[in-house]
Amino acid sequence: MEFPRLELMVAADTNLGIGKENKMAWHLPTEFSYYRRMTTSPAPGSSGKVHASIFATKTWQSIPQEMKPWGNTICFILSRSMTAKDVQGYSDVYIHSNLEDIIAHIRLPEMRKRIDRVWMHGGAFGYQEALRSKHFYRIYHTKIHAEFQCDVFFPRYDENRLKLVHDPDVPQGIQVDRGISYQVHVYETTGVCPLIEDFAR
Repeated sequence: MEFPRLELMVAADTNLGIGKENKMAWHLPTEFSYYRRMTTSPAPGSSGKVHASIFATKTWQSIPQEMKPWGNTICFILSRSMTAKDVQGYSDVYIHSNLEDIIAHIRLPEMRKRIDRVWMHGGAFGYQEALRSKHFYRIYHTKIHAEFQCDVFFPRYDENRLKLVHDPDVPQGIQVDRGISYQVHVYETTGVCPLIEDFAR
């Protein structure tokens, strides 16, 4: 598959809710630790390469100041409202107004030699753009077996258009944290593009 391959990392409740008032609607430390490990730790044998992280505006703004930029990654912000001045205190943080420009930036030779995997962190707009892209590769979907009050939702997609795959790096089977169960499902493209043409929320 053509570089870069977009991998979506998302946790959602039974209604595909992903947040409320620009914050997570739940507190699951074990799930957050998995998310952080997967998106910030380069894979063994990556020869010093790092991950790239893509955030839409509100998702970037929701990151606590002490955690910015996101781990040991190269960050791209998908935003029509932010400018370079908003991130001038950070290194390796770039702003583009559309996903195709981010992909073009990642494909530059000087970036390509530094980047291992490319993660889309959301929010809803970022996920929609990634699911419509020919570069979409995988969804790492943490399905939380509970319902929360949310005002932002992951786009509805048809799992039958994807294939369920095994990744040994994710928590296996049903996990329980603070009385709430969840399970990580990894779905991979079958070549259908755009994936949510008929299934957007």
